[in-house]
Amino acid sequence: MLDPSLSTDTSIEGDRYVIALGQLLTSEDQPRKHFNPQKMQELTESVKTHGILEPLIVRPIDDNLYELVAGERRYRAAQAAGLHEVPVVVRALTREEALQLALVENLQREDLNVVEETESLIMLLSLRLNQPVKDIPSLLHRLAKSSDNVVGTADEYVLEQIQDVFQAIGTLSWTSFATHRLPLLNLPPHLLEALRSGQIAYTKARAIAKLKETKRQQNLLKDAIKGDLSLRDIQSRIESLADVPQETSVPEPVYAPSLDQRCADLSRQLRRKKTWNNDSKRKRVEKLIAELEAILMNDDDIKSESSL
Repeated sequence: MLDPSLSTDTSIEGDRYVIALGQLLTSEDQPRKHFNPQKMQELTESVKTHGILEPLIVRPIDDNLYELVAGERRYRAAQAAGLHEVPVVVRALTREEALQLALVENLQREDLNVVEETESLIMLLSLRLNQPVKDIPSLLHRLAKSSDNVVGTADEYVLEQIQDVFQAIGTLSWTSFATHRLPLLNLPPHLLEALRSGQIAYTKARAIAKLKETKRQQNLLKDAIKGDLSLRDIQSRIESLADVPQETSVPEPVYAPSLDQRCADLSRQLRRKKTWNNDSKRKRVEKLIAELEAILMNDDDIKSESSL
C-alpha cells in the first residue's frame, strides 16, 4: 500500500546525519534523467559558497550504504564542488515508497518534464501491480476502453490499486494519464529525446510528429529548437509542407486479431468471468447478444433473397 503521507511530506520525518559521499548510491528509479548544465553549474557555485543547505533524503540498503531518494541535483553539485560529506535524512522506505517520494518531491518542485513524469508513473504502477513495465501501457488502455467500467473481479482489484497510486501522487487521474500522457511514448525517438532533454514542449513535439517523413520531422525539430519557434510557427511550417509530396515508405505491418479470433476470445472471457452473477452486467450482455443475433439474421435474409 502506498503511504499517503509521502504525498505531502518529503523531508521532515527521519533521522538526520552527516555521511560521506562514498556511502551514497544513486537509484536507477530516479524520475529525473535530464539535468540542465547551466543550472547545475549555478548550483555547484552556490554549494561551494554556502554548502548543502537542505538535507538529501536517503534510505538504508546495506551496512553503511544508502540509496539516494531525493536530492540528486544537490548530490551532483556536492561532487562537483569537491565536498566529501553531505547532510542527509534517513528514512526506512521500500523501493515503491522511495519512488513515490522521489516522484512527489520532483513534482512539487516542478522539476520533471512530461516524459520523465510519465515514465516514472509507469514504473510506480509496475512496482505497485508487480507487473513488467512494458505491460503497463496496454493494461491502462484496456481498462480505459472497458465499456461502462464492465470489468471482472481481478480487474476491479487492479483498478483500485491504480486509483490508489494516482490519488497518492495527486497530479492527475489515471484516465487522463491514459488518454493524454501515454500517447507521447509513441512519438518517434528523436522527438522523444528532445522532450526528455527539455529542448521542446510536448505540444510542439506532437505537432511535428504529424509530418510523416522522418527527415522532415528532424529538420523542423532542429529549426524549432534553434529558432525557438512558437506552436503557431510550427503549425504554419507543417501546413506549407503539406502541399509538397513526401517520400513514400512501406508501412510497418500492424497485428490485428481476425474477427473470428475476437469472437472466440469473447466467448472464452464470458465463460470465465462472473458477469452472469451481476444482474445489470448480465442484462447488458444479453442485449448486445440479441443485437448481434438480429444483425446476423438480417444478413442471412438478404443472402436468401439474393439467391432467388
